[in-house]
Amino acid sequence: MKEVIEKIKSNERLPDILNALAEVHPDDYENAHNLVNDTDVTQVGILISSRLNVGGVDATLAMGGLLLVYQLVTDCDKRRGLPEQLLDDLGISKSQAYRCVDVWEQFGERLINNPRLKSFFVVEALKILSAVGVSPLAREASVEMARRKQKVRIGVADDLVAQFASPEEGVTSKPKKMTKPKGHPAKPQSQRGKKAASIWEYAGKAIRFVVRPAKSKQTVDHEAIIADLESALAQYRKEYALVTQASPTNAKPKQAEVSHA
Repeated sequence: MKEVIEKIKSNERLPDILNALAEVHPDDYENAHNLVNDTDVTQVGILISSRLNVGGVDATLAMGGLLLVYQLVTDCDKRRGLPEQLLDDLGISKSQAYRCVDVWEQFGERLINNPRLKSFFVVEALKILSAVGVSPLAREASVEMARRKQKVRIGVADDLVAQFASPEEGVTSKPKKMTKPKGHPAKPQSQRGKKAASIWEYAGKAIRFVVRPAKSKQTVDHEAIIADLESALAQYRKEYALVTQASPTNAKPKQAEVSHA
């Protein structure tokens, strides 16, 4: 294990680190904490964080860029279903594919041309900032933070989106649909494969929800989904009305009891 830690501290190639780790016997795991001091732990943590973050960003950029290429070369009637087959092979949902393509389109050129910035972005923060409806000013502010060597985490991305959101529009972000020629509406998401995921996603000021079929099917019953959504909304309104009626807003402060249970 000591060799593994030294390789991490020396920032050696990831395959070399993993090869060394594969040779460590599990019995040696217990003594790992005795091989480092607090300073070493901090250094190792920083190096691992930087290595994994960059790797995640690289993987997201690669997936987004290459899926964009595949989308473009299959954008005709006779090849229309091929992107869905590819996503099934990759084991990812269409919504996640859209988000990766969004990251490439919004950040790809800048991060490829300035690779040192990648280590300051968390992958999910990039996805948040790349979403439809996010102001370009929020993205520019995040890049400027990275240039100043400030970490752009998920919370930071959320704050930037809110900071630069139009008061009239609010913050709306949902996966955008892959470009299709006019006259060819987007098809519902394929439900093939074990990892069939969302067929629609919505994010508002207070909530984010994802629509998934209760069971995986070859065809999606959209009318039933709409009925379920309307029923859920009606139920929420009913529950909210009960809460509002029970709220002691009109009572005197000394008579009101507030439970935080």
